[in-house]
Amino acid sequence: LTVLGTYLAAKELFLLTYSKNKADRIALFSSFFTAVSFWHINFSRIGFRAILVPLLLSFAFYFLFKGFRLKKWWSILISGLIFGLGIHTYVAYRLAVLAGAVMLLIWAYIYYREHNFKQFFKYFVLFVIGALITSAPLLMFFYNNPGSFMSRSSDVSAFGREQPGKAILTSMGKHLAMFNFVGDPNWRHNYSSSPTLFFPIGIFFLIGLFYSVKNTFSSFFNKNTKLFLLNKSLLSWWFVMLLPGILTIEGIPHALRCIGAITPTLIFAGLGLEKIYQNLKKYFNFKTLATLGVILALTLVGFQYFHYFHQWGRNPEVKRAFTRSYVDIANYLNELPDNVSKNVIIARKGETPADHSMGAQVVMFISATNNENINYLSQKEIDELTVTRPTVIVPLQNQVHLLNQLSNNFPKGEIKQLDNFKSFHINYE
Repeated sequence: LTVLGTYLAAKELFLLTYSKNKADRIALFSSFFTAVSFWHINFSRIGFRAILVPLLLSFAFYFLFKGFRLKKWWSILISGLIFGLGIHTYVAYRLAVLAGAVMLLIWAYIYYREHNFKQFFKYFVLFVIGALITSAPLLMFFYNNPGSFMSRSSDVSAFGREQPGKAILTSMGKHLAMFNFVGDPNWRHNYSSSPTLFFPIGIFFLIGLFYSVKNTFSSFFNKNTKLFLLNKSLLSWWFVMLLPGILTIEGIPHALRCIGAITPTLIFAGLGLEKIYQNLKKYFNFKTLATLGVILALTLVGFQYFHYFHQWGRNPEVKRAFTRSYVDIANYLNELPDNVSKNVIIARKGETPADHSMGAQVVMFISATNNENINYLSQKEIDELTVTRPTVIVPLQNQVHLLNQLSNNFPKGEIKQLDNFKSFHINYE
C-alpha cells in the first residue's frame, strides 16, 4: 500500500509544476525504489506499528495536495481523517504536524495571492475537523494521562545530555550520513552499519536532494510560488521526519525513528533519476535508455533480494538481535517429558502472566497450547525453589551469576550448553 501511496503522493506533488509525463516518471521511479528498499521491506515484514507512518503520510499528503490543487473539499477532508489516524501509530509521527503546518502555510499564501483566502480557510477547517475526528480517542487519553504523552521519548532525548547542542549536532551528522555511508548498527533494523540506501539509489537521492534545495532557493527569489511549494514541502516532510532520530542520542543513527522519512527520501531518489534521464536523453535514443533502465531495475531487484534474504536473513547476528533463543527455549521445554519440572527465570514477574517480562511472553505464547506446566520464577524465588523430581531451570537472560547461584544451591546440578542458550539440570534421586 505504501508503494501505491508513494506513487500517488509523488505524482501529485510534481504535477504542480511538471508535465504529466515527467510527474508520472518520477512517481514510478520513487514507488519502484520503495518496493525494493531494504529499509521499508524490513520494517514491513517485522510489522512494527511504525510502518504505518510512511503509509498514512503518503496518502494524507496526496489527498491534501490534490484537494488544494483541484479545489476538492472532500479530498481535504479525507486528508485530515488519514492524517489524524497517524497519532495512533508511532510516537515519531507527532512531529508530522510541523511538516503539515509548513505545507498549509504555503498553500495559504498561494490562495491569498489568488484572492481566495476565504476558501483556503474553509479547507483548513475541514482538514482540522477530519484530523480531530480520528485522533480524538488518543488525544482524550493523553488529556487524562499527560505523563504518557512523551514518556518513552524523554528516556532517549538528546536534551537530557550535559551538552544538548553538541549531542544534537552529532546525531544530525550521523543521521545525514546514514543514507550513503554508515547506517543503523542495530541488526533488527539494518545490515549492521551498512548504508540505508543501496549505492545507485543513494546517488540518485543526493542528486534529487541537491536539485530540490537549489530549486527552493531559486523559486523563492524568482517568486515561483508553486515550485517553491513543491520543493519546500518535500524538504520539510523529509527533514521533519528525520527529527525523531536527530533529537535522540541512543543507538544512532536510528532507522526506525526516522521511518517517516522513507517516502520523501525515495521521492528525492526518483527526482534524481529523472534528472539523469533528462541528461542522458541528449546522447542516447529511447531504445538504449529503456535497455539501461531494465538492467538497472534487474540489478536493484537481484541485489536487494540477495541482501535481504541471504546476507542479512541468514546472518547469525540477526537471530541474536531478534532473541531467537527465546523460541528455542520454548520449543525445548515443550519437548521435555511430563515428569520433568520445567522452570524459567525471568527478568520481571508481575501479578498476572500478562505482566511478566517481554521475554517470558514469547515462551508463554509458544508453549501455551502444549505445555501449561512451566513455572516462571523471579530471581528472588530461586532460593525458595525445592526439588522433588527431575528438574530443568532456564534463565532467559543466560546470566552467569544466576547459573552460579543455582550451582551453589544445587551442587549435584549441571549446567548444559544447548544450541543458543544454557540450562541447569537436576536429576533428583
